[in-house]
Amino acid sequence: RVSSVRREITYDREEAERECNVAIVGMATIQHAAQIAAEGELLSARLKLRCTQRLFQRVITLSKNDTQQEENYNFLVQSDILDDQLAHSLEERRDSKTKKVSDAAAKVFFQSKQIDRNWFLSGAKKDDVKSKKANAALNKK
Repeated sequence: RVSSVRREITYDREEAERECNVAIVGMATIQHAAQIAAEGELLSARLKLRCTQRLFQRVITLSKNDTQQEENYNFLVQSDILDDQLAHSLEERRDSKTKKVSDAAAKVFFQSKQIDRNWFLSGAKKDDVKSKKANAALNKK
């Protein structure tokens, strides 16, 4: 599918943060951090998660939007899973002085790289996605 919509850009940080799509930015962050971690850059992956958490704190403070708050919570749940594994892997790396990660860590990294956007969407947006899929299925018949 090709998208040809032109979007206006802004140089105003406050406006950009207020209009941030928390679900999409959160999903992209988890996927990218997992990719970085799979390549062995565990500390960089943790830093990426922390930077996005701080960004979302500013977003929530500016917008006070229930949808963004719910999507931020969904991001925090997923980032905690990845961050816990990153911290554990960094500790193992320090203790054993090897660059290899455990099978459990590799599994978490792989799952995080493949994570679906539905893990990050608010309940209202999930309902919208379901109804669109149902309508598309009806239209095919």
